[in-house]
Amino acid sequence: MNRLVPVQSWLPQEIAVQVKSHCQQSCMPVSEFIRTLVLEACATGLAANRIERHLEWISADLNFAAVALDALLAGHADPDLRARVHESFARKEERRRSALEGVEGAVQ
Repeated sequence: MNRLVPVQSWLPQEIAVQVKSHCQQSCMPVSEFIRTLVLEACATGLAANRIERHLEWISADLNFAAVALDALLAGHADPDLRARVHESFARKEERRRSALEGVEGAVQ
């Protein structure tokens, strides 16, 4: 038989109330309920899938914002503003890449 190891978890009040209520209605200990959720999440990779999905949404929103900003800059009264923003971004990106090169195991 596997030996159980206690793990402490902190939940927001409203979630804790829901968990306790569900467990009371189901006549199930809270630890068993949480253990079941954790095992299911690990088995299905649920946590990884959610993170990937959120990253895809964030990436799509950032791409939209970049395209929208570029369109606004293209129509701006100052014709050099767009070029200056692009140059500033290139400098910032170069600094970011230089910093990543200093981190061991950084992906290029």
